Amino acid sequence: IRGSVHGGVLRLAGPVADPARLVIGEGIETTLSVRDAAIEAGRASADTAWWAGISLGNMGGKATETVRHPEGLTKTDKAGRSRVAMVSGPVPLADSPGIALPASVVEATLLGDGDSDPAVTDFALRRCAARWSRPGLVVRRAWARVGGDFNDMLRGSTDE
Repeated sequence: IRGSVHGGVLRLAGPVADPARLVIGEGIETTLSVRDAAIEAGRASADTAWWAGISLGNMGGKATETVRHPEGLTKTDKAGRSRVAMVSGPVPLADSPGIALPASVVEATLLGDGDSDPAVTDFALRRCAARWSRPGLVVRRAWARVGGDFNDMLRGSTDE
């Protein structure tokens, strides 16, 4: 990606105009792995758009505040001091739009990788879901197994 990714997506498959459903993951491999699994299981729908959100920060957009890492994760600064890590919280900053959801979408699935920090991923997906919240829209979150991503699961290469 060159330049700003703010609000941008990679449209990987499905209808460009007026999709009824959207599946979006952070990366190309994540999203296409879920699509491949849906096709293999006979659950792919022609009215589903498949997008990569480029990064968790882009998917979730800006947060109203940074919060202490909920699991107490620490970072060591240059002076050797250990401090609790601060992460972007779960509430989206209202005046900072993120990825635009087509008005035609009635069902969206946000894909969360299991090989990223669980709290950071959870908060980003919560921000995205909150931004998109509107009457008539169902937003779901689907999670890969801990320690892997959906591509690992498709290939059968996770530890679990």
